Amino acid sequence: MTENILSFKAPDIFFIQSFNLINQSCGGLSQQEAEYRNELLGPNFISVKVPTFLQSCGKEFSGFFYIYQFMILLLFYYYSYYQIDGKFVPENTKNLVVGDLVAIELGQIISFDGVLVSGEIIVDESSLTGEAMPIRKIKLPPDTEYYDGRNTSKINSVLAGTKVLQVNSESSPFFAQEKNYPNCIVTKIGTCTEKGLMIKKILNPSKIMFIFDKQIRVVMLILFVQGVVWMGFAFWLLNASAIAGFFSGIFSLAQLISPLLPASLVIGQSIAVQRLKKKNIYCIDIPRVLVAGKIQIFCFDKTGTLTKEGLEFDRVVESVSTPDRPQEIIKSQIIENDNDNDNLLLDPNSRTKIVAENTLMGLGCCHSVSKLGESFIGNPVDIEMFNNSGYAIGETKEGFIQSFYKTEPLQNIDSPPKIHILKRNDFIHHRMSMSVMVLEEESMDIKVFVKGSFEKIFELCNKSTIPVNYYQTANRLAREGNYVLGLASKNYGKVDRGSVLNLEQDEVESDLTFSCLIVFRNNLKFDTKDALAQIKSSNTRVVMITGDTTLTGVFIARECGMIEQGVPVAIADLDINGNVEFSDIDTDEKVFFNNDDKSASIDNYELAVTSEAYEKMISTGEIKSLIPYIRVFGRMTPQNKVSCINYHMELGITAMCGDGGNDCGALREAHVGIALSDSEASIVSPFSSSNKSIFSCVDLMSQTRGALATSFSNYKYLILYGQTMASFKVLNIYIHGEADRKPIKAKTHSQDTGYTDRSIFVGADSHQLDL
Repeated sequence: MTENILSFKAPDIFFIQSFNLINQSCGGLSQQEAEYRNELLGPNFISVKVPTFLQSCGKEFSGFFYIYQFMILLLFYYYSYYQIDGKFVPENTKNLVVGDLVAIELGQIISFDGVLVSGEIIVDESSLTGEAMPIRKIKLPPDTEYYDGRNTSKINSVLAGTKVLQVNSESSPFFAQEKNYPNCIVTKIGTCTEKGLMIKKILNPSKIMFIFDKQIRVVMLILFVQGVVWMGFAFWLLNASAIAGFFSGIFSLAQLISPLLPASLVIGQSIAVQRLKKKNIYCIDIPRVLVAGKIQIFCFDKTGTLTKEGLEFDRVVESVSTPDRPQEIIKSQIIENDNDNDNLLLDPNSRTKIVAENTLMGLGCCHSVSKLGESFIGNPVDIEMFNNSGYAIGETKEGFIQSFYKTEPLQNIDSPPKIHILKRNDFIHHRMSMSVMVLEEESMDIKVFVKGSFEKIFELCNKSTIPVNYYQTANRLAREGNYVLGLASKNYGKVDRGSVLNLEQDEVESDLTFSCLIVFRNNLKFDTKDALAQIKSSNTRVVMITGDTTLTGVFIARECGMIEQGVPVAIADLDINGNVEFSDIDTDEKVFFNNDDKSASIDNYELAVTSEAYEKMISTGEIKSLIPYIRVFGRMTPQNKVSCINYHMELGITAMCGDGGNDCGALREAHVGIALSDSEASIVSPFSSSNKSIFSCVDLMSQTRGALATSFSNYKYLILYGQTMASFKVLNIYIHGEADRKPIKAKTHSQDTGYTDRSIFVGADSHQLDL
């Protein structure tokens, strides 16, 4: 199905990777170039050829085993929008080519993969990525060096098959006379799009070389050789006509290699897929069913998979000034400098309702929350934080990205009446932070707020503003299973907007003033512990790969039974020299896993690693020897998750369970991926479940192991049955052949003894034999 949209012909970019090439695409293109590209690349149309009934039958029955089955049966039968020359005009989406500039309208179903170059849109990607929440897409930043639509530039990419729920346009520098639309440059069309890849995957599942598939070829070869030998025996022993010998030999061969073997090997898979569908678990790659039946390692994301999807805002922990600080406070994490910060402390037990002005502003604006109708959309953590900030989204003033105002409960707090977003740097996994530049309406000061992991905020802040017990407090909160973020700020004062808007992100996010730690409660799903217990009882190793801090991961692993109670845990991190060191997570004592007598036994510990230690182990080559012992991987980026899955795949059949988003790469890479998604089919994994419970993993393993057992049982039965029946067939031929060769003594009325004419009795006996 195609539709008319507004599009614009762009210059020659068949492979768009940098902002310069993308920017060149906004200049326009002749109709001749568009026709050339259309001829070269083909139409933007996913053609799914539906064969006729006769064609389907011909293709299905022309396979080797079907021909073989027909031969056996025959034996028995005989035996008994679009712009040209600077103006937007409607055009069929089928005619789009790579490099076209397309105007995005509200309610439009995107028919291509592209990169947004102006405006903002909100789209529903649930049918592709499994992401239940609508996704906000922003234009590609001018300082983008390399465009990667699957990883670093996902927030700037639109995908075929997604629906546009909301549009926020901006004036176009190229077509001022036209109505403003968010503009997108086409990067992929037809079957090259993510939707096209999903359809191809459904129609042509990837071939998985199972060891059973390799061995069955050898078995079939042996059986064929055996069948030929027995066919020769049948010819020789029967001592009959060539036709009779041929039929007897072929029947022996048919007993050895049963025509039912192909059906018996796939019937288990088909039944498993049907049963999984009844449990709301959908499969788009049926051959993976048998692979899933042999899962040996099951990896899980944490947030939204093992724990509840939404985090609960708990509190903020601000620094307090106290000259009488306890002497036992550990200060080793603070970098020494000329500034005195000894009087700054964090109180992890503080639950005061009095919040500093900067903290309040940061909670109200340092996020990517948007509004769709009466609902908020964006990262669930951002939404939860914003709901507890006391701010509301206001009408955006011209020249700003977004505006916020304080609500009634905050009227008595010293807070500015309104703040406007000048610039937003959205969260990027490898940076572990996001930032906003805002204008405070009352004072006209320009401020910067940065939110991210507490480790990243520590790196970005001026160390004189960091409390002396910063890491001690953050780690304690993480050990208690909380999700901990840091918030910091910078005040540029009354300066010209242009002088700060053009600053590099690294310069903006530097020399910050620490504001607070933001604490969220991270609670387990009610059935996670029972589900993991069943998976572990099936002799399957369970592993956690999370983007959260390693300490929080260990707490959740202990709470859900992934790590047994009482088992010590050693966490790997980098020391001050950049080397990997292990320490007991409960006692903070160093742990050494060497071969000398003073070293601890690695078998007595469960291991956990930070992302820094993980990357160091990869560079030194230690990771392969330690990967079988590591239970929790913390602060893992999407790329790290993929490499972690690859290392586990070297150890055995590996499955990955996640909820989409930053788990997409790992779900694709694993032998078996199951996405906890609301959609029936997803490009991210061969299996998807609309039940947001890891009991879906239990059901998956149960049904696929049943399918595998069924296939093997049918296989063994048909092979043994064939051996038995073929043996009886040849033995029967042998017995009758021997009987035919023996002379038969006949008695006559005259009592004479002698040999009768053999042909008479052979004819009689042969008539009674079932050949």
